Amino acid sequence: MKFSAKEFIITLVLAVAIFFLAQYIYPTFHKVAVPQVEDAYFSVTNFDSAFNLGLKFSLIWAAIPLILFFVWKLIPDLTPSKKAATVLFVAGGVLIAIFIRRYFVQQELEKLVVAVKDVAVNKKISDTLDNINFEYWMTVGLLSGTILCFILFKKKRRKWTK
Repeated sequence: MKFSAKEFIITLVLAVAIFFLAQYIYPTFHKVAVPQVEDAYFSVTNFDSAFNLGLKFSLIWAAIPLILFFVWKLIPDLTPSKKAATVLFVAGGVLIAIFIRRYFVQQELEKLVVAVKDVAVNKKISDTLDNINFEYWMTVGLLSGTILCFILFKKKRRKWTK
């Protein structure tokens, strides 16, 4: 497992670029990822929590190139198509985790809206963004995509018996 300084610097620059891109995209991400349910909305209660959520979101996306760099170094002889597949598995794991969490939050909100409408008329429901926990789900998706790459692409040592 050889580490080329040039490859690592390129990966690090890419990770920093993705970090800043994710910081820029973060507000749009929440408009798309947070489910819209009638009479329910999410709000930011303090600046620190919004900053921390954006920072965690960006760090997770920035970790992808670094993780892929180490996966490619730990699994030798990966073809370009297998390298592309590792990118899809890791990034896909994060995206799938986001949409799974979005689905769960939407189901919870719909049940809550129905319950509140039964009790009170014209009642609005609000919750903080901290309670959505997308960053934990994204981390699980990142790790599961990485583990899947190791399971699928690690060369297996077979014992041949006669």
